[in-house]
Amino acid sequence: MKKNGKKIFVFIFAVILLFISLFTVSMYDQAVEMNKKKYSDVVSSFQDDFRYYTLSLAQQLDPSFEIFSFGNDVPETVKTKISNSFAEGAASSQAFLLADDGFFYTARNLSAGNIMSNVSKDNEQNDTEQYACYIEISYDENGNCNVSDDYYQQIFADFTLNELLGDEYAQYDVTVNKPRQIAIQFMLTAMPSSYNGISGYVHSWQRFASFTILTLCVGTVILALFFLLYPVRYVAEVNPFKTIRNWCFEMNFCFLVTVISLSFLSCLFVSGYTMNGYFLQLFQNFGIDCSQQILLVINVLVWLIGFLMISLGLFECKYILAYGPWSFFKDHTLIASFFRMIKHQSNALLDVQINTPLQKTILKYVVINGCVAVFIGIFDFYLGIIFTIIYSFLIFRSISKQSNKIQNDYQKMMNSIHHLISEDFSQNIQEDLGVFEVSRRELEQLSTQFENALQEKVKSEKLKTELISNVSHDLKTPLTCIRNYIEVLNDDQLTIEKRHEYLNKVKIYANRLKTLIEDLLEISKVESGNIQLELADLNIGDLIEQVYMQSEEFFAEKDLTVIRKYPENKIVLQLDSQKTYRIFENLLMNISKYALPHSRAYVTVKDEEHDVKIIITNISEVAMDFTSEEIMERFVRGDKSRSKQGSGLGLAIARSFTEVQGGEFSLDIDCDVFKVIINFPKITE
Repeated sequence: MKKNGKKIFVFIFAVILLFISLFTVSMYDQAVEMNKKKYSDVVSSFQDDFRYYTLSLAQQLDPSFEIFSFGNDVPETVKTKISNSFAEGAASSQAFLLADDGFFYTARNLSAGNIMSNVSKDNEQNDTEQYACYIEISYDENGNCNVSDDYYQQIFADFTLNELLGDEYAQYDVTVNKPRQIAIQFMLTAMPSSYNGISGYVHSWQRFASFTILTLCVGTVILALFFLLYPVRYVAEVNPFKTIRNWCFEMNFCFLVTVISLSFLSCLFVSGYTMNGYFLQLFQNFGIDCSQQILLVINVLVWLIGFLMISLGLFECKYILAYGPWSFFKDHTLIASFFRMIKHQSNALLDVQINTPLQKTILKYVVINGCVAVFIGIFDFYLGIIFTIIYSFLIFRSISKQSNKIQNDYQKMMNSIHHLISEDFSQNIQEDLGVFEVSRRELEQLSTQFENALQEKVKSEKLKTELISNVSHDLKTPLTCIRNYIEVLNDDQLTIEKRHEYLNKVKIYANRLKTLIEDLLEISKVESGNIQLELADLNIGDLIEQVYMQSEEFFAEKDLTVIRKYPENKIVLQLDSQKTYRIFENLLMNISKYALPHSRAYVTVKDEEHDVKIIITNISEVAMDFTSEEIMERFVRGDKSRSKQGSGLGLAIARSFTEVQGGEFSLDIDCDVFKVIINFPKITE
C-alpha cells in the first residue's frame, strides 16, 4: 500500500509540475501583449527628455527661436548658467533618445518648410498603427499646442523653468518660450530592434517581473494545497524529499533559502529576457537553428526546477507541522543537539562510574567545589552568602537526584537478576542500567549461557532417556532370542535338522550382540582418548573400492547401483587403515540398509588443494523426519521402527574415527537425499 502511495504521489506531482510550467510558458504571449498596452506611459516616464528634445528641435529648425526670455534683473552670469544647463540637458536627452534604433522622429518648420528627421525610406511607414507609440505635436504661430493624444497635452503645452532645470533658479524672472510654427512626430516601433534608450525601458525584462512573481505565487498556492492534502508519509519516502528529511533544520534552511532564491531569480531573468525577445535575438545572431523550440524547452525546465525547489520548501513546512514543531525542534535541529551535548557533558561530569576508581570521582567533586568556592569568594560578604545558599540548594538537588538514580538503577539490575534466577529468559534487559550499565554485557552473557545450559540439560535428559531405551532394546532383543532358542534346544524330540537351524539362529544373535558390544567399546575408547592410531600411507581410492567390492552382494539384493568417481591421480593419505576401512564400511552398509531399492547411490572423491573430500549420496527409502544432528546421535537409526539390523552406532563410529584422524565429518539432509561429506587433510611435509 505504501509503495502504491509513493507511485501515485510521484505521478500526480510530476503532472502538476509539468502542467504549471507549460501553462506559465504558454502565457508569455498574453504577457507581451499586455506590456504593449503600457506603451502609453513611455512619454510620461521620459517627459523631461521629450521636452528637452522638442525645444532643441524647434531651435534647430528656427535659429531665431529663443528658448528663454530673461527679465531685466537677471544677471548675465545666471543667464549663461541657465543656457549652459539647458544645453547639457538637451545634449543628454538627444543622445539618450537617438541611441535607440527603434525611436524615430520627424520635425518640420511650417513657415520655412525645412524638415529634420531620422526616418529612412526603408523605415518610413505611413500607417501610424504600425507603431507601438505615435505622438504628433504641432505649435501654431501663437505657440498654442495641439497634441494627437490629449493624454500628453500637459507635457508639451506648457514649459516651465522648474520642470526643466529645477528650483535652483526659481527666484529669477525667467520664462520658457513655446515653439511656433513647428510640427513634430515621435514614433516607437513595436518590435524590439534595440535595447537602448526608450526601447531598453519598454522591452526591459523588469517590465515582466510582475507577471513572473504573480505566476510563482499562483503556482506556490497550487503546490501548497497539494502538499496540504497529500499524506506526508508517502512524500517523505520519495527523493529529493527523503534526502532533505534526513538533514538538520539549519542545513535545510540555508539550502532551501539559497536554491529557492536562485530559482526565483532564474525564473525572473529567463522569462523576462525571453518575453522581451533578447534571448531570441541573441540565438539568431549566433545562427542557432530552432531558436524558439530551444527557448521553449529552457523555459519549461527553468520553471520545473523552480517549482520543484519551492516544493522542497513546502514539504519542509508540512513535515514540521506533521512532526510537531516542538518535537521537530528537539530531533532535527543543531541547536537542540548542542544543548543535548551540553547536558550530556554535564551529566557525565557529575556522573558516578562504579567501574572507575572512586578516588578520581572524589577528586572530581572536590575540584568542582573548589572552583565554585573561589568564584563565590570574589563577591562581597552578603552576595557571597546568597550564592552559597543557592549553591547548597543545587548541591542538595544534585545529590538527591543522583542517589535516586543509583537506587533505581540498582532496582533495575536486581529485577533482571530475579528474572534470570526464575528462568524467565524472555525478559531481556532493555532499560538503561545507569551506573550499572557496565554490568549489562555480563548479565546478558550469563543469561544466554544459563539459557543454553538449561536447553542442553533438557536435551541431554531427552537423549539419555532415548539412549537407555535404544540400548535396552538392542541388547534385550538378541538376548531374548538366544534364551528362547536355548529353551527350544532343550527339547529332546527335536530333529537334527531343526537343532542345527536353531543353533545357527543362536549364532547369528550372538554375533549381533558381540558386534554391539564391540561398537560400544570402540565409541568409549574414542571418547576417552584411549585409542591408538597406526598411521600409514593409504591410497584412499583403492580402499573405498575394496570396501565396495566386499559389500557388492548387499547392494545387489536391493538392486542398488553405486556410481564411483575417483580422480585420475593416485591420492595417498596418512591414515589408520583399519579404522578408515571401518568408516567406509559403515557408510556403505547404511546405504545397503536404508537406501531406496532400484535407485542409484554416488561415491565421489575430490582432490582439492589442501584436503581430499569424499561425498557419499543416496536416496532414503523412508521419509527422513529428523535432522543431521539427531541421526548422528548414538543408537539412532534411519528407521524409527528399528526393524533393520544394526546397532545404531554406525554413523557415530564413522564420525568419531574421522575426527580422531584429523578429518571433518558432516551430514546434509535435503528432503529424501542423504549426503555424507568427509574431509581428510593432505600429507604436509
